[in-house]
Amino acid sequence: MWLYRIARAQAARAQRAAIVDRERLVPLDEHDVPADEGTDGETAETAAEVHHALAQLHASHREVLTLHYLQDLTLEEMAAALDRPVGTMKSRLFEARRALRRVLKDTRHE
Repeated sequence: MWLYRIARAQAARAQRAAIVDRERLVPLDEHDVPADEGTDGETAETAAEVHHALAQLHASHREVLTLHYLQDLTLEEMAAALDRPVGTMKSRLFEARRALRRVLKDTRHE
């Protein structure tokens, strides 16, 4: 967990420096996400939408969603890694899901 904390601190520093360059971010293209063979491309489109929506979220929301869904960490493991109470992680995960849902909804209505 200590290694994650160090990496997180370094990433936070880099992200603060990159905020100035936000306009240079390139949105994901449908070709950036590989489609599974035998699908009609819907999976790739959905994955691209989610990746695009994640890129629009605040870093703390992106972080808890990534830890929980991509790294398969439990709330307790996330709390230990981020040195926060479990209740805080539960709240952040709830808020992050709501923010992601809102961004996806807005994207689909455009």
